[in-house]
Amino acid sequence: MLINNGIVTCFAYGQTGSGKTFTMNALQELVVNEMFEQIKNKFTVTVSFFEIYGTKCLDLLNDKQALDILEDKSNTIQIQGLTEKEAGDAKELLAIMSAANSARTTHATAANDTSSRSHAICQIILKKGGSDVGKLLLVDLAGSERAQDTQSNNRQRRMEGA
Repeated sequence: MLINNGIVTCFAYGQTGSGKTFTMNALQELVVNEMFEQIKNKFTVTVSFFEIYGTKCLDLLNDKQALDILEDKSNTIQIQGLTEKEAGDAKELLAIMSAANSARTTHATAANDTSSRSHAICQIILKKGGSDVGKLLLVDLAGSERAQDTQSNNRQRRMEGA
């Protein structure tokens, strides 16, 4: 369970144009509303949101500033410089997440006019007394294209799909 030092991860994976981002956006709204209903102001809620586009990690809550992905001595991945914003209620958290979703890298492909070309990771952390008590990761992966759907894409879109 999320509020008992749990870590919950949800992935959206599939072919370009299959509705991953649409589904993830709806899931984000459902999860956020339910989470705030359950925690009833017992925890501080923070969110960070970043994308991995090609070989770059970019902060979607800080004008796409480049981030460094490092591993600490405990073999835990740490993202240096990642912006973390506090949200007091579901409406505020959803507004932050919507802004981050809007900043994602998208391009037109043969399969979709506004295809997400990056992996987007939304990280919601519940805290109590300064300590993390739960983490929710919502991961919207970039689309995977079938080979026959990529023939009319330019070289950059084919590289992204690979």
